[in-house]
This record gives sequence, structure tokens and C-alpha cells, in this order.
Amino acid sequence: MHIISRNFDGRSYLYLAWNEKIEGKWKKRTRYLAKSPRAALKRLESLDIPDAEKVKLVASLDSDTWQTPGHVIESAISVMGAIDLDPATLPTNPVGAAQFYTKADDGLAQPWRGRVWLNPPYSKPAPFLLKLIKAYQAGEVTQAIALCKSGVIQNKGTGRAIAESAAARCFWYGRLNFEHSKTKDKGRGADFDVVAIYWGDQPGRFAEVFGAYGMVS
Repeated sequence: MHIISRNFDGRSYLYLAWNEKIEGKWKKRTRYLAKSPRAALKRLESLDIPDAEKVKLVASLDSDTWQTPGHVIESAISVMGAIDLDPATLPTNPVGAAQFYTKADDGLAQPWRGRVWLNPPYSKPAPFLLKLIKAYQAGEVTQAIALCKSGVIQNKGTGRAIAESAAARCFWYGRLNFEHSKTKDKGRGADFDVVAIYWGDQPGRFAEVFGAYGMVS
């Protein structure tokens, strides 16, 4: 099963799509969900489909609510000593940062200082990464680690800024297991490559700790 979008008269509509064997032949079937991803999420919760499929579908619609596994947070603290700020998190503050901003706080409009952990919204990470880099170059952020899709390294909007400012990067071996804050699906491998990016004066310590997870450069 997967989600598809269809356009009619300039408007987009979301459908659930799957293949079903009918009279010995595979046929594509669709079922209307909603007009918006938020409404589609609610609709999916009410459907009688296997939990494993539901988790995958929810994740495809809502890519911004995957939480970082605890051992990665522990590694970040091991490198930086503590996390003073998490500017893109949930009200429960799962990272345990001394200060944190949620979507309601609009972290992009707030000051960023100290040692920062950043797991940005993967649907639009660039504004968060660029704000982090600007705050680091201004001396307001002293150390930072950002966990992102690896594409940010090549992206024209963020790639050069990262290359000119970051002290080290760790390209993950395999796929990192995240936990979805809504489905509580634990241990699910992300369907994208991940990179951890470090800013600060401890690149050797970062390489020592994060080298267990991937290739550090």
C-alpha cells in the first residue's frame, strides 16, 4: 500500500493505492482519503488495515515527527557535554534539553545559544540548518550536532554553507531506526540515508564517538 496524489481542477486529493488479485489478475485499487495530509492521517487511523502497513503510511504522510533514538542523543551528549537547546522538538522534550522550542514556539524566530542538538523537520530542513550555521558563525552557538537526510550535503541551498562551516560529518552505515511520536513504532528503519553533522572545536571526539555508527569525514 502507498499514498498517491491526484489533481482535479487544480486541486490535489490523496488516495490509498494498492494492488489486489481479482480473478487471477492483479489490478490497481484506490480509495479516497482526504484533501490534506492532516485529514488523511486521521482517516488512516480509522481504517482496518494491518498495523505494519498503517505505520508505513502514516510515516509517508508525516515525515516530521520521527524522534531520535536514545543512544544517538547519548552520543551527542558524550561529544558536547550537554544539550543546552533543542530548537525543533515536541512538548515532551524527548531529548531532555535544558531549553527547547516546539512548533508552537516557532524555533526559527527564537534565539539559539550554547550547545545545540538539531533534528530538523525533514520536509524543510534548510531554514533550520542555515539559522544554526549563522548562530554558530556569530559565536552564539558554541557546538552543535544536526541529524539530517544526507541530501542536505549536496543540496544547493545548504551544501556549501555546511561545507564551509562544519567540522565533521558522519554518514550512517545502513538505515537509522527512528521512533514515530504518533504511532510509537519502535525500531523502524528510515527509508533514507542519514548524516550527522558537527560544528565545534571537538571534531576528534565526534569522530571517536560517531565513528561507531558510520563513516566520519
